[in-house]
Amino acid sequence: MKSTLICLLVLWSNFAIAQNALLFDGIDDYVQCPSPGPTGNASRTVEAWVKIPSLSTTQKVILDWGDMLIGGRFTLNIINGLPRIEVGGNGFSSTSAISINTWHHIAATFNNTATPKLKLYVDGNMAASGNPSVATFTNTTNGIIIGRRNDQINNFIGSIDEVKIWSIERTQTQIASDKNENLCAPLSGLVAYFNFNQGTAGGNNAGLNTLTNQANSANNGILHNFSLTGNASNWIAGQSMNNLSASTSQFGNSLTALPAGASYQWVNCASGNSIIAGATGSSYTASNSGSYAVIVSKNGCIDTSSCINLTVSINELAVKEAISFYPNPFENELHFEIRNPNIQLDYTTHLFDALGNSVVFLEEKHERGSSFRLNNLESGIYFLEIISASGTYRFKVIRA
Repeated sequence: MKSTLICLLVLWSNFAIAQNALLFDGIDDYVQCPSPGPTGNASRTVEAWVKIPSLSTTQKVILDWGDMLIGGRFTLNIINGLPRIEVGGNGFSSTSAISINTWHHIAATFNNTATPKLKLYVDGNMAASGNPSVATFTNTTNGIIIGRRNDQINNFIGSIDEVKIWSIERTQTQIASDKNENLCAPLSGLVAYFNFNQGTAGGNNAGLNTLTNQANSANNGILHNFSLTGNASNWIAGQSMNNLSASTSQFGNSLTALPAGASYQWVNCASGNSIIAGATGSSYTASNSGSYAVIVSKNGCIDTSSCINLTVSINELAVKEAISFYPNPFENELHFEIRNPNIQLDYTTHLFDALGNSVVFLEEKHERGSSFRLNNLESGIYFLEIISASGTYRFKVIRA
């Protein structure tokens, strides 16, 4: 019979990896693709990480395609430090300038059937929105251009990394939660993805003049006018991104998967990582001793955690017969009733989070049932531990 709390944080969570970017000289550097992004009035989302060395009253284009007819181009740019989205003749700018020499995530969406139709985000936050005063009908004349406008002016000066183009309107939640994540194409709606992880940062990259499109190799970008050597007009160190890495935390006979916000499949390591039917939640409670792992999927990337050996005690197996908890999930109040007459009533209770951190110490009780108000807890998985002379009992509860 276990009488102590066991909590083990296993392995690692998402880790940041260094990657490369392109530094544009603001004179004549640009990247040209053969095909455009979404055209006509089709929905779309564009994203990029940028770093500018100074403010400029001249438009500096991050991304563009289409032509110069009114409503015929789709352009993400920066003017005097203010990110801006244009549909060719009209657009919207952020009211706050981005900081110089600092990486910022700029994104914009267009949905012709939504209100508002255009939305601009800076670092995951809404920066501007509205309905353009001109009809949006992006032409097919020019393919995707990174670093200048299609009429060969307004060259970008600074660094660009992680350019993504989607044929859907992504939500603010999606943009904010995924802006630091590497993608593993293909993903539904992703039509272009340039992660810029090429070359040697600041090194001699002569001849490395193709920017790989991870989502569509038929629409790779060709570098024009880059010197491809040294710390200017070349491949340089880019924005650090998170690479998917599956891990687990253990509390008793329950495992919780990391990172959050992904898809999960728990497996039995002892039988060659065989799938455990129905075990697709972020946590898994083992009913038998064994070795378990989780397969995590997010943004098209897949990783499997290391196996965790669990020894399930008799107490843990019998806890549901001994103690009743309700409601579970709970909102503001949690009730429990001791149904096993062999459990002594001089007990104390602790509430722990999924990583084993003590959240609440609840007073000693001498009753067969009790209620706790826990309205200050965040939503998530918790473990209630009851300690008595009869033994230690743990139960998983969920705050809705």
